[in-house]
Amino acid sequence: MSPYLAFNGQARDALEFYHGIFGGDLGIMTHGDYHHPDPALAELVMHGQLETPGFVLMAADHPEGKAPRGEGNTTLCVWGDDVDTGRAWFEGLLDGATLRVEFKEQMWGDVYGELEDKFGVVWAVNVTPAKEEAAPEA
Repeated sequence: MSPYLAFNGQARDALEFYHGIFGGDLGIMTHGDYHHPDPALAELVMHGQLETPGFVLMAADHPEGKAPRGEGNTTLCVWGDDVDTGRAWFEGLLDGATLRVEFKEQMWGDVYGELEDKFGVVWAVNVTPAKEEAAPEA
């Protein structure tokens, strides 16, 4: 499954922001690209897709501006095994965000943090550090 986010005119900004953090290939199609007859919709994203090595994130603008924002029943959780990469993702997403849980080692042993980004999307970054191999006994 791939998450598909709905925005009210911020889909391009959000996808470009996420692209800057996660890298990958970004494609954006607007209603105007398909000659929609309503000029008010021309610049709205009809479909955007960010393809990264780990996940695909899709987004579009709701044509009537009725996309929900903020607290809902969805959190995008990004998993990894490298703390530095996870920290970079989390710190990138923090730009204009509301911090919910500080990115640090949690009681279950993983490094985890949670925030609501400037577009109202809730993100959780969870890193399970790779276990060090036990040194052979001499």
